Amino acid sequence: MNVRNIRWVGTPTANYDAMLVFLRDTMGLRMNFEEPTTAEFTTSEGDEIQVVAPGDPYFDFFTAEARGPVP
Repeated sequence: MNVRNIRWVGTPTANYDAMLVFLRDTMGLRMNFEEPTTAEFTTSEGDEIQVVAPGDPYFDFFTAEARGPVP
C-alpha cells in the first residue's frame, strides 16, 4: 500500500496504541513524533495524519465539536 495524498487529518481514537500500530505497520506511514496522547504520521507525499487519545487537550474538540476526523 502506498498512501500518497491526505494533506492533514486529525482523528480521535479510544484505541490509541492499536491505531499507532495500524498506521505504522499496516499502512506503512512514517511516524513524525509520538507523545503520550498524540502522534503524527507522514505519507510518502508529505501529507500528515495526527491521532489524539483521551487525555489530549484536543480530544474533546474532535469528539464533541467536530464529531470525528478533521481534515
